[in-house]
Amino acid sequence: MRDVADREGIEYDVDGLALLASIKRGYPRDLLMGLDQVGGLDTAVTVAAVKEMFGLDQTERLVE
Repeated sequence: MRDVADREGIEYDVDGLALLASIKRGYPRDLLMGLDQVGGLDTAVTVAAVKEMFGLDQTERLVE
């Protein structure tokens, strides 16, 4: 994913990519689509951006 993000000019941090990979469970096409979704927010692919895009913050609040 890092190579694709670098080629596409998408900023990221390693933890954000790792979270995205865990959400998409390693399926290459899903990973690339997720990278495109988060990268399309005009923000870096970070843990916070991934959580926001996929509603993980809301899920964590519901569990509490």
